[in-house]
Amino acid sequence: MNGDGRHEFDRVSCRMHGLCVEACPSGALEASTTRISVEEALGVVLRDARYYRSSGGGMTLSGGEPLLQPAFTRALLAGARARGVHTALDTCLSTSWQQVEALCDEVDVWLVDIKLMDSRRHEQFTGVPNDRILDNLQRLAGARRRLIWIRVPLIEGVNTDSANLAATADFIEALPRVARVDLLAYHGLGLDKRRALGEDGPREFAAPAPGTGTALSTRLRARGIDVRDGTAPRRSTAAAAFPTAEGERA
Repeated sequence: MNGDGRHEFDRVSCRMHGLCVEACPSGALEASTTRISVEEALGVVLRDARYYRSSGGGMTLSGGEPLLQPAFTRALLAGARARGVHTALDTCLSTSWQQVEALCDEVDVWLVDIKLMDSRRHEQFTGVPNDRILDNLQRLAGARRRLIWIRVPLIEGVNTDSANLAATADFIEALPRVARVDLLAYHGLGLDKRRALGEDGPREFAAPAPGTGTALSTRLRARGIDVRDGTAPRRSTAAAAFPTAEGERA
């Protein structure tokens, strides 16, 4: 309660214990999370087992960061693979190599971001340096016969300069077993959610100009890597539908 006698939710002091929900006299607060066991989670996953078999799909653990709950994550992945379900793990890899190595036999595809190659700039924009992330990624690529799927979120003025893109290409080209690279254009769809939670939104970033990822995608495709470029200029429906003057489609 503040000095005006009004109740306020102090998110800075929140420790996610849920005690405020129990203490709220009006019942205005409620928890939006549910605690479940590994077996309960597997039960939900296995409802679609027939679809996984027919489509080639499986289970992807994302977040948040799944490695913040390493024991639960490992047990869930192991349980899924024991039942024949393909597994993928979406992680930033900002953790110890021991935690990563413990999951190597349970993960079929690793989904990992590369945001910036310069460690000091990486810390400036994300809050942590990238040394451990890149080291884990290199060790992961060489340690097990598992596929790696890399996403590069491109943000104008942050990581779209030619030096960073060239360094990113150098790093990815040196990694074995990269199954796919996605170049993702920045969007601000999460800003309203942060404001709704009472958090200050980050500084306003901008989407990259169309074609920003062309040089990077061209280099990686030349190495036989499947690249999906979300910054590529879109062809208009009309241009694709009608012949040009030369009799070819635009």
